Amino acid sequence: MRRLCVNALLAPLGIAAAVLAGPASGSEQEAVVLREHGEWWFGLDAGAGAIDIEFPEGSISENKFYLGIRAEYVVNSKWVAGVEASGWLIRPGEIEYNTRPPPANFETQVEGEGLAPVLLTVRYYPWRDQGWHLRAGAGYVSHWISRSGDTRRKSGTGAMFGVGYDLPLNRRWAVTSFLAYSAGSAGDEDYDAVTLAIGLSHKIRRN
Repeated sequence: MRRLCVNALLAPLGIAAAVLAGPASGSEQEAVVLREHGEWWFGLDAGAGAIDIEFPEGSISENKFYLGIRAEYVVNSKWVAGVEASGWLIRPGEIEYNTRPPPANFETQVEGEGLAPVLLTVRYYPWRDQGWHLRAGAGYVSHWISRSGDTRRKSGTGAMFGVGYDLPLNRRWAVTSFLAYSAGSAGDEDYDAVTLAIGLSHKIRRN
């Protein structure tokens, strides 16, 4: 059962949009939304996801922290292609230092778990003068589990699609928010997730 508080996450996005909309003039907004061929954009996103993972032994259904980085190339004013490395933190890592004498033993134990897709992505902007867009991607997925210093991984494939909005701050910076559905498999495990996130995008000057 999904318990992601969408309304609680949408509220900060709406407040941020109202605050940030002021600095961007009409010409600056058009310069950001109407992306030009050959531009490179880099971004960092953070949010929360309601994720379900089906194991052979059972399943989990929880809300987890989401983090992603992306690099995107503007094909034309309506199409943007890129690569995205992201993931959901299923269990935070813990580091333990064993200093019990005698003698002192400084062995380190690291524990944690996460699901990490690396996807080739595409965005489509239906309207040239607005920041609304559709997004989709597909690629590699890794489910990693680290216990007592031993990290194990299960690999597979996954896909993502959703809708997003770019809010320009000026000609080189924009705030991007999105809602996306993801699904895939890693080894003998299947997963799906609904993620709501907000991020900051920066344009690299063309040569």
